[in-house]
Amino acid sequence: MKVTGISTRLLSIPFRRPDEWSAGAARGITTVLVVIDTDEGLRGIGEANGDRSARAVAEAIETMAPYVIGREPFDLEPIVQDLMESGKWRNVRPFANQAIAGIDIALWDIIGQSAGQPVCNLLGGRVHKEIDFFWYVQRDDPARMAAEARQAVADGYGVLYIKIGIGDFEDLEAVAAVREAVGPVPKLRVDANEAWAPGRAVSMAHRLAPYGIDFLEQPTTARDFAGLAAVRARSPIAIAANQSAFTVQDVLEVIRHEAADLIVTGPHQAGGLLAMKKAAILAEAAGLPINRHAVGECGVGAIAGLHVCATMPNLTDGNQTHHQMLVDDILESPLVFRAGKLAVPMTPGLGISLDWDKVERFAEAFEHDGQISTVAAPRDA
Repeated sequence: MKVTGISTRLLSIPFRRPDEWSAGAARGITTVLVVIDTDEGLRGIGEANGDRSARAVAEAIETMAPYVIGREPFDLEPIVQDLMESGKWRNVRPFANQAIAGIDIALWDIIGQSAGQPVCNLLGGRVHKEIDFFWYVQRDDPARMAAEARQAVADGYGVLYIKIGIGDFEDLEAVAAVREAVGPVPKLRVDANEAWAPGRAVSMAHRLAPYGIDFLEQPTTARDFAGLAAVRARSPIAIAANQSAFTVQDVLEVIRHEAADLIVTGPHQAGGLLAMKKAAILAEAAGLPINRHAVGECGVGAIAGLHVCATMPNLTDGNQTHHQMLVDDILESPLVFRAGKLAVPMTPGLGISLDWDKVERFAEAFEHDGQISTVAAPRDA
């Protein structure tokens, strides 16, 4: 069986309401649907994160296509090696990984269909039959955030997640309101998205500690491994590395620097399901749990992530998805969260069926309105 073609569709899908974080506010996502066809009639579906520029990601996939077309779908490792070496993508790995992830996911879909097995079985088998997710309490008036958090806990979510780094007083007020609303039991995680210098991060960690924070995600800039390690050494709260753990190579640097208590990354960052599995193995060898990261994905990426997460012994609860924020999705059957959990599909391949009318609708939205960008927000002085 050989790959005969790769195509992409750029989709813009709005959020139900704007998503505010430390560097701005997003109105939705622009993502890249990847379709790979074979000479035996099998078709694989993947998704590449379109953050920053979906056009650039789609162009990268088009440039990568000659290294994939004519190859067997099973040649995942040699294809990635050829892309990194002959294709010269190695020295721009974080961006390259966004594109490669879409190709990798679609190839796994074909491999699973060909083998008559769900992808999770081919990645080592299920350790988890369902994956637990957080509820993302979006920034808003503290009273509305508190009400949303109470409802999420009533719906069965055991982990809540809040963006901080917007302003010290506002951050503390939001966290306090949510903790008071839900009581001491639900886990509460906060993400500063690289907002602070190390000293300020330590100060804020001490101010946040009384609210029972499960972990503080990426308080400092991505490439400052030493700074993140210094924060971890002085923080009363566990520190999670996300932007600092973007690639598998970054995960190794976090481990070497003893910079985090937990790794947060995803297939869109690591470069696909196989790379995500490698990141989890590295973390497991270092005695670190791993949390699945998500940004700007629809149901395709969400389902793909279920398969690799199912095989990770060191996976945490409260994994990440922003899927509930979308006004709609392109799946034929919507994802159904039960008490914050999604079941891992056990049909051959990834188990993805698309509603092509919705694909066309969101592709037309991209053609009409273009990339859904993040609107800059002023930082706290």
